[in-house]
Amino acid sequence: MAAGKIIRILLGIIIFIIVFSLWFIVSSMRISVYHYESSDRGMEEIEVPGKGRSLEMVEAYFEEYKKWKGDPTITLCRTSKRIWYAPAFWWDNFTNKRWKLPYIEPSPKPNTGYYVEMLRAANQDETSSQHDAPVAVDQPRQ
Repeated sequence: MAAGKIIRILLGIIIFIIVFSLWFIVSSMRISVYHYESSDRGMEEIEVPGKGRSLEMVEAYFEEYKKWKGDPTITLCRTSKRIWYAPAFWWDNFTNKRWKLPYIEPSPKPNTGYYVEMLRAANQDETSSQHDAPVAVDQPRQ
């Protein structure tokens, strides 16, 4: 009797380990995408670590946006929640610096086209400064 009970307990442990391992493998195959917005809701960016789009890139774009807006009080916020259902991401949930950013609820219509607006404004400034600059004109010779 005791041997049968021990075998059932061992079999239960083995099945648990197999199921947990499969869950770990399948959940880690998911490509993680993290969303960010500026505190003024004028900018939205994504981080996709598995595809080479890092948090450092998002922070660099945010710094450009902050300069463009001329408001140093704007902060970068995350709109993604932690991924607790996937054991492969548990370590990241405690150690990655993205989780130190303040969390805000995602906007219903995030501004993903902010960079185009920045480029248009830069091009407009460039062309207007070219037209405003005094032009040297050759004087006709006499």
